[in-house]
Amino acid sequence: MEQNNQLGLPVIDSASGYNPEKTYTVYVNPTNRHIAGLIGFVVGIDHIDDGNGFLYFNIPDLTEDEYNEISRSINSTEAMTFLDQDNRTIISRRIYIDMLENTFFDSKLNMMYGVDNKINLNVRCVDKTLNGVEDVTEIELKNIKKSDQPISMNGQSADEIKLKIPNPSKVTLELLGTVGSPHTVRVKVKVPQIDYLWLTAYPQMMKISDESNQELKQWLANNS
Repeated sequence: MEQNNQLGLPVIDSASGYNPEKTYTVYVNPTNRHIAGLIGFVVGIDHIDDGNGFLYFNIPDLTEDEYNEISRSINSTEAMTFLDQDNRTIISRRIYIDMLENTFFDSKLNMMYGVDNKINLNVRCVDKTLNGVEDVTEIELKNIKKSDQPISMNGQSADEIKLKIPNPSKVTLELLGTVGSPHTVRVKVKVPQIDYLWLTAYPQMMKISDESNQELKQWLANNS
């Protein structure tokens, strides 16, 4: 059974917003240093074993950017944060996907579409500053709709529903399913710090009709 970094982890105080008057404490797995929770107190709690093998570490000077990064990792499958051995430095790993040429986003439908039904993306695993990371070398893509909404990934047969690529990589996804229906790819990244959880993102794409494709090409020609 696949798991992600939301499974069984507490979401503590992370939705209430950053408050500079609070002293923040992170809830950490001492084995892999994974940050599983974030708590704000008037007085910080430090180095207390909760009886379940987790520790609290007080970070009195936690910045708002760091707070947001930890909150994102708690509430999203696309990111994880870890506490370094110095018990202060926040290490972040997250999936970041850029749309490339001839690829567009419909904000109402929350789906991407592209010229000739080809979605061009740059897929990567990054740190909190969006710089590349050397400890993650591979990314896996999987068409979770399989035969219902086939996708050719980087030119391979649509029967091949998985694609492994280096981190980072440019990817072309050709949508071969039903016009107007969602095509969904799971982007999966394993990080070396932890072996039972991984990062996942689920970008959705939409195949457009031949008529819409021609209109899109004409619009691009007129605005080039």
